[in-house]
Amino acid sequence: MFGVDQDLNEIVSRAADDLQKLSKARIFVTGGTGYIGRWLLATICRANHAMDLDIHITVLTRDFDRFAAEYPKLARDNAVTWIDGDVRDFAWPSSGFSHAIHGATDVVAVRPPLHTY
Repeated sequence: MFGVDQDLNEIVSRAADDLQKLSKARIFVTGGTGYIGRWLLATICRANHAMDLDIHITVLTRDFDRFAAEYPKLARDNAVTWIDGDVRDFAWPSSGFSHAIHGATDVVAVRPPLHTY
């Protein structure tokens, strides 16, 4: 069974052609600290460094300190900028983006569906 580093290397190897298309991308991500978002963020960061893609990622998060305590390497990646806020009411950053990934969701549906949407 692979470890995290080996898994990321395998993902980058298999997706290299697609990841190359993100060269010089400026990506805005919501949900980047959740389970799927962490893997997405880790994969893009790994590809960014391994393939010299010059990608910059801005991630909206409700609790950067908690994320940084659990995933310090990702939290300190120089290609990532963090914005504190909630997807429902954050201040939109002034910089422009080439891509947006909206992955923020409450995966445990305890709220009414419209609120979750």
